[in-house]
Parts: sequence; structure tokens; C-alpha cells
Amino acid sequence: MKTTFKNHFERTPARVTARAGGTLLTVMILTATLTVLLGTLAAASLQRVHSLRVESEQMRAMAIAEAGLNLAFNALAADHTLAHANNPILINPEFGGGHYTVSATSPMTNVVLLRSTGTYRQREVEVIATVALHPPEAEDSSDDFSAGLPGPFGAVALFAGGNLTMSGGIQVHMQGFSAHANGTVNLSGFPTLYADHLSTHNNIILSGNPQLHLGQGSGRLHADGPISLRGNIQAAEITSSASINGDWGTMTPAVNMAPSVTWPNWFSPMPPVQIGPVATVPPMSLPTLDVDAYRDAAIAHTYFYQGNQNITRSWLTADILERTGVNVNNNETVVEPSGGILFIDGDVTVGQDMVINGMIMATGNITIGGGSTFSNPTPFPALVSVDGNITIGGGASGPTVNGWIYAMNGNVAAGGGASGLSGIVAAHNLSITAGYTLGNTDSESSFTSPGQPGGPGGETPGDEHGNSITLLSWIR
Repeated sequence: MKTTFKNHFERTPARVTARAGGTLLTVMILTATLTVLLGTLAAASLQRVHSLRVESEQMRAMAIAEAGLNLAFNALAADHTLAHANNPILINPEFGGGHYTVSATSPMTNVVLLRSTGTYRQREVEVIATVALHPPEAEDSSDDFSAGLPGPFGAVALFAGGNLTMSGGIQVHMQGFSAHANGTVNLSGFPTLYADHLSTHNNIILSGNPQLHLGQGSGRLHADGPISLRGNIQAAEITSSASINGDWGTMTPAVNMAPSVTWPNWFSPMPPVQIGPVATVPPMSLPTLDVDAYRDAAIAHTYFYQGNQNITRSWLTADILERTGVNVNNNETVVEPSGGILFIDGDVTVGQDMVINGMIMATGNITIGGGSTFSNPTPFPALVSVDGNITIGGGASGPTVNGWIYAMNGNVAAGGGASGLSGIVAAHNLSITAGYTLGNTDSESSFTSPGQPGGPGGETPGDEHGNSITLLSWIR
């Protein structure tokens, strides 16, 4: 039997060969497409990385440039002469891995153009700013209350926006300063006043036996309205824009000047008289204080109290216990606020034998009495009531240092055997009575508000001479 074996190398049919070739071509095309796509993505990724690096370096360069501009701004605020120094004013200081150069030019008076170039690696960015220079201004004494209020005849240390009353056996010593009222001045009983001048925008009534020593005999007693004289008046001039009426109980060497002057018949010795017009004086205004600045300073030092406060031994014991955890059992009497300011949003009474070392500011009434002692070693006023009255009496002594006593919208009444006040007193109505002793022959008073140089709070940019600058534009 014949056996037949098939040849394995027998030729494949043509349709099979064509199918295989098509598949191979498709694979090759896909491979080429993927290769191109991957190459494109790789190139785009590299470009993106490069762009991000460039952007990052530019941002770093800009940050360095702005840092240089900021330092130049502060340096120029402290020293205006840098605007006229050799250019550039800041040369290549290192900062943040790079460096910057700041130049200054002055296109017009008191205006400076600052150019800051920041460099980081190969990148440079320029930032430009224009600033205005503010040279120090001359001090305006009309806004300076540290040496008395500006009055019609000199610095005033005793001022009533309304009426000024002195009665009883009081002693008021304020040589070097004057007293003034916008309303009526009424002196009765046996008050003694040592001052440079006493004046009013209204009228003066003297009764009893007042003793006035004005300017050591060279001062002036003046009223825009009528003056009724009595007592011992040692002054150079008594002037009125209306009239002067003398009395048998008056002794004075002063020249009487007014449109009308009347003395009793046969009065002797008759003082010199000049009949004629006398100019009036302008009314004074109570000064403005920044209450928020004092409140913020007290809050910052945790001496702000909400509601009425009665400052006694038990009040202080509770306050010390809350602050320190120590119970002093009512054995402490000294209240000395940190930061110097005790601020009460309400009324405050200081009684018994309490000792206050610092300033008290209250939105309501302030009462100092009961044999209490008050001193103010701070650069701030001593007692300030924002909307209430201030009463000092009952054997209280002090304030003894920098004693600005000020009722911004109320009255001040001092009496009842109190003594030792040695500063400026201002209020709407001011009454000093009943044996009160005010000040001494060399009494002075000054204060600094919070936020001003010397007080808590920030100072305006500038140097010790008061130079400052303002940013006008900042261009990236």
C-alpha cells in the first residue's frame, strides 16, 4: 500500500499572507503614532517644567525686589537725605538667595521715585514706587496743652467753659499761669488767688474780702461784661469792655479802664481811671482728648472696668485675688494700674484711705473723698470724666503730680477740706470752696496722650525729628 505524506513547506494561500501583512502594518502605524505622541508629551512636559521654573524664578526675583523697595521705604522715612544721596541708595544686598539694587531719583520737590531691581539666578524684575516726603512741621503751641491752655493773656491753668466760683477760705496758687472763664467769675468770702491774670468772657462779681495777687502786681483783671469790685486787688490793670463799679471795701492800685467807671463819692485813695473802649476777649474752648486711645491702653494692660466701681479695700482685695490668686484680707490700700491708666466705663468713687498712683478716666462721675490720697506719676492726665462730674472733697489730698483734672462735658467741684491739687483744672463749671488749697507757687502740669511719643501706642513712621513719608504709587 502506498502512503502519502503532506509537505509542511507547502505554500500558504495568498489571502492568508495578505491578512498577516495588514496586521503588521497596523501595528507599525500604531507604534509610530504612540512614539510621536509620547515624544510630543515629553517635549510639552519639559517645556512646562521650564516655564514653571522661569515663573518661579521671576516670582522670587519680584519678592526680592519688593523686599528691597520696602527696606528703602523705611530707610527713607527715617532719613530724608537718602533721596539726595548718591544713586543707588541700596546696592546689591543679599536677600532670599538673590540680591537687589534700589535707586532713588527726585522728579519734583519732596517727591521721590524708587526703582528696585531684584535678581534671582538669571531672572530680573523691577518694581517702582513713588513717595512723598513730609519734612517736620513747626510745632503749633495752640495744640499743646502740656503747659497750660492758651488763654487771652497767657497760659491758663484754671479754666471754666461756663462759670468759675471761688468761695470760703480757699488758697489757689498758680503763679506763672492764669485763670479764665467763658461765663461769670464769682469770688466771695475770703478766697486768696495767686495768678498771672484773671479774665472772663462775661462778668466778674467780687464780694466779701477776696485777695487777688495778679502777676505779682503787674497782672490784669479783665471782663467783657461788668465788674463789681471788692477786696484787695494787687494788679496793674482792671479792664472791662462794659463797666467797672468800685466799692468802699476795695483796695487796689490798678488803673481802671472801661467805657464807664463808677466809685463812691469821697472814696480815697482813688485809683487811676481811664474812660474809653476796651477790646473784648474771644471765648476759649475745652480741649479734645482721644478717649478711645486711653480706653485701648487700659484694655491692653487689663485695667478696664465695665460698670460703676467703688474703690475700697474690699474692691482692691477682690481685684488682687482675681489677678494673682492671693487673698490680702483688706490689708492693701494702694491702687497702681499697670500702664498707668485705670479706665471705668461708668461712675467711680475712691473712698476711705485708698491711695491711687496713676490716672483715672471714667465715662461717668468721679468722686475722690474720704481721706483718700491721689498722685499721678504717669505722663497722662490725673482725673478725666468724659460725660460726668468730678468731685474732690472730704479730706482728700492730691493729686500731687501732673494733676490735670478735666471734666470734658461736666463740672468740677473741690472742697470739704481737700488740699494739695497741683495742676491744671478744666471743666464746664468749676467751683472751689470750703478751705480748699490748690497748688503751690511753682506748680506745673503736663501730660502726653496714649499714642503720642512718650505714651503707649505706635508712633508715625519717621525719625526723631518728625520726618515722615507717604506712599503714592506701587507699580509691579
